[in-house]
Amino acid sequence: MVCTSCGWLAAITSCLCFGSFAVPIKSPAAQRCKVDPLVFQTYKTFMCFTTSFLTIPIFDQEFYFTPWGILSALFWVPAGVAAIYAVQHAGLALAQGFWSSLIVLVSFSWGIFVFQEQVKSTFGAILSVMIMVFGIWGMSYYSAVDHDEDDDDDDTYRDFRSESSSMLEDYQMVENAIDDCRQPIIPIHDETLNTRNHQYNRQKRIGLLAAAFNGIWGGSVMAPMKYAPEEAHGTGYVISFAFGAVIITTILWILRWIYNYSFTHSWSRAYRELPSLHLPVMLLPGCLAGLVWSIGNICSMISVNNLGQGVGYSVTQAAMLVSGMWGIFYYQEVKKPVKKLKWFLAAIVTVIGILCLSYEHEDV
Repeated sequence: MVCTSCGWLAAITSCLCFGSFAVPIKSPAAQRCKVDPLVFQTYKTFMCFTTSFLTIPIFDQEFYFTPWGILSALFWVPAGVAAIYAVQHAGLALAQGFWSSLIVLVSFSWGIFVFQEQVKSTFGAILSVMIMVFGIWGMSYYSAVDHDEDDDDDDTYRDFRSESSSMLEDYQMVENAIDDCRQPIIPIHDETLNTRNHQYNRQKRIGLLAAAFNGIWGGSVMAPMKYAPEEAHGTGYVISFAFGAVIITTILWILRWIYNYSFTHSWSRAYRELPSLHLPVMLLPGCLAGLVWSIGNICSMISVNNLGQGVGYSVTQAAMLVSGMWGIFYYQEVKKPVKKLKWFLAAIVTVIGILCLSYEHEDV
């Protein structure tokens, strides 16, 4: 039986979890580990699997498995790896805003145009989604970490600026010392600046491509649930999804091992060069992050089951509201009052889009 209020409550809970799951791994110790994206995804998969069985006593759910869960995991696991890669190379605010917008568009397209889910007005629903996307982009842009001329939020770029400044000072000293000779000196630092800047921009573009993959590929993660038997909808889908996640994550580790072997030509050495799990540092924050994400994932399934793919999963991507507030109020990443005000205006636009989309939802 469809419960609209349950769907909206689940969607809000999912937003809170999806917007907060990264907080436990933002500690200085965890960040120093420079965790490989596949490792972080492994922690999420582990918690997804272990918590999935709690749905049996909590929701009075019978154990049921459907292969459609493996297909959903095939969308989720590679997209999750790409998401971490995107954050590492393009930054959290920009990457999350980009992929959230794409996920909204993809999931909405599945619901309205493929599954023919009922809405009061298709035009009104499309307009509501576009308002949401516009607001998410605004929050993404204005929640980026503040920086000034002497401080950049990217460590590589900041180190490079310091290095360039030092080279400039050395260049001036040498120029003054041989001023009488009037010998031309090639400003090497300019060429180095252009090279490093090119590398920085290239990494950012690669990060955005990874975010695009996460949005387009990962936006279909809940679509297979529509094809599953009725008893495997909502919380009944969680266990199938969890088993699928373990299978796909294991396959990715095997592919990573084979990839290493192609360079080392030694299976043992290829195994040793697999990324470390960093258990002493990452076990607690990694599992906690995975737990919060898993709760959000379960709630997203409940939301989709009650509100539909087009509305239910699209609304969960308003998690940008939550992650933005973490950055502004807890981490103090945004300090300029004008920038905060613009973020709040973008947040209001996002909420308006959600309210409009909720109005367009048609109870079945």
